[in-house]
Amino acid sequence: MTADSARTGVVALRVIAAVAAAASVVGIGISVIEFDTPDAGFGGTEFGIPTSRQIGLFLAQVASPLAFAGLLFAASYLLAVYASRLDMDIVLADEAEPERSEG
Repeated sequence: MTADSARTGVVALRVIAAVAAAASVVGIGISVIEFDTPDAGFGGTEFGIPTSRQIGLFLAQVASPLAFAGLLFAASYLLAVYASRLDMDIVLADEAEPERSEG
């Protein structure tokens, strides 16, 4: 695995973590919010102030997906460290190469 492909993996993991976090927050938020549709009128939707039960339910349901997104984000940092290590190994190998040819 080269350092460039490791950096591509870092970007991919961070994008996946961001999409997972956003999708979970929006999806769970939509499922928890209760919509009041008026019987009369132009078919619009009215939003009520969320109750403490709804807020608690939202926070409880969103905790696990956000923890998963956090783990993906942490894994991207580990992969970034691995990519930096690969770069350092390449530089050290390039520096050691002329010494071998002279000796």
